[in-house]
Amino acid sequence: MKLVSLSYAFSGNRNLRCFQRFIYDVAIGARPATSMFIPTSSKVRCRIFSNNSHNPDADAEAFSRIVKNRTCTKEFDPSKSVPLETLEKILSLTQRAPSSFNLQPYKAVIVRDEIVKKRVAYCMTDNNIKKVLNASLTLVFASDLKPGQEIDKIMALEREHGLPEQVVKARKFGATVFVGSSNEAEKVVKKTLFSTISQVTQMPTINSSEGWAFKNTMTAAQTFILGCHAYGLATAPMEGFDARRIRDALYIPDRYEIPVVVSVGYPSEEEKPSGIYVCILTKFIVCDIYMKTYSCFSFSLVRRTTPRLPYEDVFYMDSFDFPAYKSS
Repeated sequence: MKLVSLSYAFSGNRNLRCFQRFIYDVAIGARPATSMFIPTSSKVRCRIFSNNSHNPDADAEAFSRIVKNRTCTKEFDPSKSVPLETLEKILSLTQRAPSSFNLQPYKAVIVRDEIVKKRVAYCMTDNNIKKVLNASLTLVFASDLKPGQEIDKIMALEREHGLPEQVVKARKFGATVFVGSSNEAEKVVKKTLFSTISQVTQMPTINSSEGWAFKNTMTAAQTFILGCHAYGLATAPMEGFDARRIRDALYIPDRYEIPVVVSVGYPSEEEKPSGIYVCILTKFIVCDIYMKTYSCFSFSLVRRTTPRLPYEDVFYMDSFDFPAYKSS
């Protein structure tokens, strides 16, 4: 099976029809007659690739292992460092996280230097101090409360990647109107206007700038955490910190707020995966050569993952009135 990814700015119905024929020819494996409709000045991007190597079952199994084995590490080994090449791969994957209008309203500061670690560590609370000091690195996610200042930059980037101008303009308009507002007066006006219009047609709910930015940042943070575990690293996401002090320590501008801090590294040898540990007592009977029996006991420590609410308490089918029970 072949998939086609392309972008092309059409001018006239004839070009559109020819372009559709081009797609059909590619799909059936025929040689496309591209010269009959593509002007020399046109920019056409077309990538044809095969998905034969894609194995959904293997991908699902790998993802299941990552999610189920992910734990929050409490003790890091300070003698082990995360290779920079590995970190860069994970961060590149993190950038693939979805965001509203593709605005990517977040930055992240990588804390690796020992002096900077200490500055950040003393902005943390209680046991989080030790995590930052001993981890190989810590990523401080910063949500942009004024994402409107980046709209033109993002739209220019999408033009460079071949997005048609009419789509760019529509996306820019949507981003300008719908993203969270940091101005209280503007937010009140938007909420009032949108709630009025929603009586007639569907309108999105306007969030605060912080709420909107946090939502978009946390998708990237979760992608980063799962990516770390896929590469065999341990993580500790934390919210116990003084955001103002961290901003000062890392010179983060006031337009950014900090929703989460994630320490990354390798667990110490004494570290046990987080969860609930249950001591199981097993009794068994032994018999000696004189047929005399003895009662013996063995103890084992078994880890159970932290509990989650019942499936049907979280998921609902078609209506909040109907819990979604598992089929098996």
